[in-house]
Order: sequence, then C-alpha cells, then structure tokens
Amino acid sequence: MKNSFIGAYFWEPDHIPNSLYDLMLKIEPNVNGFIIRSENVISFIHWTNELKGKIQLGFSQIIDLCIVGKYFINKEIINPSISPVDSLVSLILSGKSINDLLINLDGEFSIMIWNKENKSLIIGADQVGRRIIYYYKIKGGIVWGSHPIQLAKIRDGNLKWSKEGINLYFALKGIPAPWSLFTDIYKLPSGHYLFANKNEIHKNNYWMVKNYVNKTSSFEEAQQNLRKLLINSIYTNVEKASEPLGLFLSGGLDSTIIATIAKKIATLHAFTVGYTPETYYMDESHYAIEVAKELKVPIHLYRFTSKDALTLIPTYLASSIEPIGDMAFLPQLFLANKAAFNVH
Repeated sequence: MKNSFIGAYFWEPDHIPNSLYDLMLKIEPNVNGFIIRSENVISFIHWTNELKGKIQLGFSQIIDLCIVGKYFINKEIINPSISPVDSLVSLILSGKSINDLLINLDGEFSIMIWNKENKSLIIGADQVGRRIIYYYKIKGGIVWGSHPIQLAKIRDGNLKWSKEGINLYFALKGIPAPWSLFTDIYKLPSGHYLFANKNEIHKNNYWMVKNYVNKTSSFEEAQQNLRKLLINSIYTNVEKASEPLGLFLSGGLDSTIIATIAKKIATLHAFTVGYTPETYYMDESHYAIEVAKELKVPIHLYRFTSKDALTLIPTYLASSIEPIGDMAFLPQLFLANKAAFNVH
C-alpha cells in the first residue's frame, strides 16, 4: 500500500512470522527501513517508497527515533543549530520525559522511539489522531503499522471480524479508537503512546483536551484567543507550502475564515464542488463563489455526478484505510483529484 509503514519489536525472535522475515529481507538500511538486533532482540520498521519523503530518522548510541508525517516543535525547546529530529533525540537523551516531549510536538505524525539501552519501545500518536497507528500483540512481541490490512496479512488468516468495530461503523459511520474492524487489532487513541518491553505493554495518555482549555473572563477575550490560535495554526501550515496554495471552499463559516487568513499569507486558489442536477440539496457552490468573489480569490468549480461516484469507488476501496460511511467522502476525493492538477 502507498504511504504505509509497518514495524515490529520481538523480544522472542523465534516467534517472528515468516511474512515479517520476508519484509526484513527487503529492507535497505535508511532507504526503506532499518533493523536493530541486540541480545536476542529484534526491532525494525519498513516503509514504502512513496512515504520516503515523510520519514525522518535520528540515531544515537542509546536512542533510535523514527517520525512519520508533518510535525512542528515548540520553538522554546528546540536547538536551532541542529535538525528537528536530532533535537528530539537530544531532548530524550537529556532526560526529558516522553510526556513533555510529545506535548511539545504539533501536527500529524506517528513517532517510534527505540531505547537500545533498556530494550524498550515507544510508539506515539499525535494529539488529535490525524495519523492512525494500528497494533496487535503477539507471543513474544508486538507489531504495528499504518494500515490494518498489513497487520491482518501477517496473521496468516488467523483473523476474526470485530463485532464492536462493525457495530460502531454502522452507528457512527466510522470506527473510533481503540477499536478496528478486526479482533485483537487496535488503534492507538489520539494523545496516547504505547510503551513495550519484554515485561509489559501498556498505553499512556499524554494529552487531553480538557487540560488545555483556556478559561477566559469574557466573550471578547475568547474571540481574541481563538483568532490568535487560528492565525498561528494557519501560518505554521502555510508558510512552507508551495504556491499557489489550494483551499477547499464551501462558503460556510469554517472554510471562509481559513480562506480569509490564508489569503494574507500566500497566493490562494479556491476549489469547490457542485452537483448535477444543480437542485441537489447539498450543493453549496453558489455560497463558495460569493465568498471567493468577496475575497478576490480565483475559484474553480467542478460538478460531481453519479457517473463520477461510480468511477471513484474502486479508487476509494483501494486507498482507504477503513470503510467510511460519510456520503461526503466521494465528492471530497473527486475535488482533491481535480485540485491536484492546479496546485501543489
């Protein structure tokens, strides 16, 4: 699968499935993965070529670190003279706790930290779960990855559907952590990290939104706080992006606010989806066009038909990590494909 990775940690290497050995044989060090062997312990990660640009590695005599995705480090703790990933390694070596380290990271990321000294593994997910990590425990080890199908294949057919996962899918149109479609394969909840060694495997909750809610004295102060957070967040994500920048605009409050701020930072092109026939009740394209006109932003309108839906279903099935019951997903995928031809 594109943009995927899989890792494993075995303190009893005799229990490594043959399918994982096959993956290990394909690993070219630091090109599409790495392998660590020490005192009958094996830990490794393997990633696809498509993910290479989103992988950063940091190594030391004690710590090996791999981080996947887009992340930002609190500038107050970073060492500007070295790379961000080396800063993370340095912070761990200096004794900074994993909780403090992860709290100071922002973005969409998965992080894996291997301690060669005490033979322990930490797998962390970002605060709101934008990058999902699946894992399952096996005799003598633990396996994790970005896609549940990868883990299912490794189990060599020893797999059962999860009744809880299926019930949640039909009730919620998706499956929240820690459940998945399969029994014994779990999602790491957002704001959590998993600690594993030969003696124990447990989850730790390092971030909860209720602990970071700023209590304000007035509505006006809340407005100012929200404005500041929005500007900082959008600027952080936009400042290093290639231009022109593409933005999905529905004409609603959320996308209009983002467009208004982003327009001041980068050259902006808006994209919106309409429906055929135009009377379809979800068509908001006319609102998007009005907003784009007001902001003086070029807008690209693409109309989505039932024929487009049928064409996209095979792509959706091949690329989705889990089934999604939200009917807006296909139009969004359609619009993303169109936008990719115009912006970066």
